[in-house]
Amino acid sequence: MTQTQSLTIDIIKIVPHDAMCYIQAPSLDLQKVNDLLEPSDFSYYRKLALTELNKNILIDLISDKAIEMYFQCFEIKLQGSRLFIAYDGMEIGILSKSLSIPTWFYDKYLITDICKISEEW
Repeated sequence: MTQTQSLTIDIIKIVPHDAMCYIQAPSLDLQKVNDLLEPSDFSYYRKLALTELNKNILIDLISDKAIEMYFQCFEIKLQGSRLFIAYDGMEIGILSKSLSIPTWFYDKYLITDICKISEEW
């Protein structure tokens, strides 16, 4: 598993259920993904409610198909507040300072600079 797959999967695991995931991936043409995502208010994003079932489906797609490499932008919000954002195939991510981050996540990503905590949000 690549580092970007691991980061994406672990982000999905630590965000609360019922958060909303927004994905911009115009070159991703996989029917399973297209069936999962819904249109959003933004023409460049498709969205997915991160229920327990949808989290598991998305994690499986990332594990099996490495779809994160197609993500131009990947954003997760809860009640309109941003929890996470990443660009360019998940090369680096930015977490909200309000999100509770487990120690294992901090040790795995934040000390390696693949992921950072926003100073602004």
